[in-house]
Amino acid sequence: MFLMRRHHRIGMLLLFTVAARAKKPSAGGGAVPVPAAPTSDAVDEWYETALGGKGGKALLQRLKDGVAAVPGEPKLHAALGLATLSLKGKEKEGVKHLRDALALNPGFEGLHQRLALQLQERTPADRWARNEAVQLYRTGLRLNPRDDDCYFRMGQLQAQLDGKDRMGKALPTFDAKAWAKQLGAETDEVAVLWRDALRLNPAHTDAHNAMSGRLLQSSSKKRRKKAAEHARSAIELAPSHAWGYRALASAVLRADAQIDEHPMSVENASALTVETRDDALEALRSSVKLPRPPKTKKAWHADSYYELGLMLLTARRGEEAVYREALDFFRAALKLRPKDQAYQIAEKNCADHVHKIVTGQT
Repeated sequence: MFLMRRHHRIGMLLLFTVAARAKKPSAGGGAVPVPAAPTSDAVDEWYETALGGKGGKALLQRLKDGVAAVPGEPKLHAALGLATLSLKGKEKEGVKHLRDALALNPGFEGLHQRLALQLQERTPADRWARNEAVQLYRTGLRLNPRDDDCYFRMGQLQAQLDGKDRMGKALPTFDAKAWAKQLGAETDEVAVLWRDALRLNPAHTDAHNAMSGRLLQSSSKKRRKKAAEHARSAIELAPSHAWGYRALASAVLRADAQIDEHPMSVENASALTVETRDDALEALRSSVKLPRPPKTKKAWHADSYYELGLMLLTARRGEEAVYREALDFFRAALKLRPKDQAYQIAEKNCADHVHKIVTGQT
């Protein structure tokens, strides 16, 4: 309610500036010319262009002129905010325009989610921004309860927060127990949110990948096995994305609690069943052939290379071709993370084995 009243006051102030701006005198004593007001069709077109991240500086100038001519039009502020956010170093200015748009129209459908996502991604260490993002997502869901991506993003944020803000204080949350009871599911708020996203959109690839990872954290063997189902769905929906294959490998390796740590150890790799090892090898091979996912660290594939090497070594010991392939994987892991001691030891041991095989010492 406080946010709604604050937005209303800001909106009224913006509206009251129209006449003042139109009559503002210039340095020479005359009135500063105000740009012509754009048509509603033009505003709609500019907004759609800004949504798509296109338009460049030409669109930005048109939007600035439009806001100067009609400062009380929320869609112009929203478009200007989105267009500004596409420019490097203009995040604060872009967020301000999105806030102005919501102040003018608190019921602007879809904009709460966009502002929340900006706060979530650009200021992850700011507890106030994260708390505000929570409230914005909740408002967005009230305005459009069928927004599957809003459920997904809200789940992402809740997973990052883990129920608390940076100061350790509990955050206001949904009634997860009530929701879970209605859905016949576990009382895991994050899983409930992602499950809702998938209920509304079964083709939400990111939600399938996220659910796979979330279920693997469970102590329930039944839930861990469901992780593989979500990973396979993600692969079916996006076969050219590495996330699904990495998630499937993790699900296969950890479904029966055979592997609890990540990455695995040599001992755990040796204990794998043939079926589990072959399934994981196939998934990891597919993963490392694809580009790493957007917004991930350069070394994202490193553990996959390392685990591939370990599983190859334990699959068929003594074969030169297998050791050479494993050595290639260990070196690929080291190239991405050269200071990792486990990688260094594995690469050295494997290289020694190859040397012994070649020189007939085995």
